[in-house]
Amino acid sequence: TKMGMYTTPVFVTLFVVCLLSLPSPTSARSDAYYQILREFSMGKNYYDILGVTENATSSQIKKAYHKQSLLYHPDKNKDPSAIPIYVDIQRAYEVLTDKEQREDFDKFQAEGIPLHERYYGVYMHEWGAPQHDIRSVVCWLIGITTVAKYLYQWWRHVDMKERAKQTLRYKKAMKAAKQENKENKRRKREGKEPKETDAEINENGEIEVQVHGAEMPTWRDLFVLQVLLLPFQPFIIGKSVYDNWGVPKKTPDQIMQERLGLDDEDYKKWKDQQIHKYQQRMNSAKMKRYQRWLKK
Repeated sequence: TKMGMYTTPVFVTLFVVCLLSLPSPTSARSDAYYQILREFSMGKNYYDILGVTENATSSQIKKAYHKQSLLYHPDKNKDPSAIPIYVDIQRAYEVLTDKEQREDFDKFQAEGIPLHERYYGVYMHEWGAPQHDIRSVVCWLIGITTVAKYLYQWWRHVDMKERAKQTLRYKKAMKAAKQENKENKRRKREGKEPKETDAEINENGEIEVQVHGAEMPTWRDLFVLQVLLLPFQPFIIGKSVYDNWGVPKKTPDQIMQERLGLDDEDYKKWKDQQIHKYQQRMNSAKMKRYQRWLKK
């Protein structure tokens, strides 16, 4: 429909605008951010390691670091268990003396690990995953898939229509439609009522082709909407089953009649014509020769 023809580009345009408004994937988190995240998820607290409060100043942090270093430095403390403690002290001092890293750690302390980082940040980044904001990656992936899927369905529809126009059946129908159109023009000039035609020629001088199984995509076929409606699929399927529950199945004649768009009287005439054509074929000389050949 014309409504769907204009609605789909609007949906695609709005989705592209939303994608462009997202933070750029290049605004990625650093390795230091994910290292702090992993250590925080392991229960490490840099303030407790140095023995200072969260409001400690740079000078207080530096003083606590020197004090702890003297206690656990390998040259001063020969206990093997002092080595990992000393490594933690060095790490805590490194984070708390860096303004950006300290802000990241304080944010984890106050708000916890963000939901979108609980898997990606703790596991995937460690295995060399792209250093992009996972939200932007997912949104761009859905966006690219939406555009690619829509373009493929559109190309498939156009390609199937062009293939149908190359068939002998279409060419015969086109020739018959032109002859009927020419005949109706002659009847109009003579003041007679034009005959009903089986197929009408559109403005481009062609018969409109209906492609089943490769229809022109609409806004309902957009991948992003299908993803958003995925949680509701059980309800949609359940409603469809409920609506069709107890509905009698259609007979083959009813299905064919709906496909042809004929009323009961016209469909009966069409069916009688098909039966008559079939009987003529079966009684033809060509069919009799074929049957004799089969018996040999």
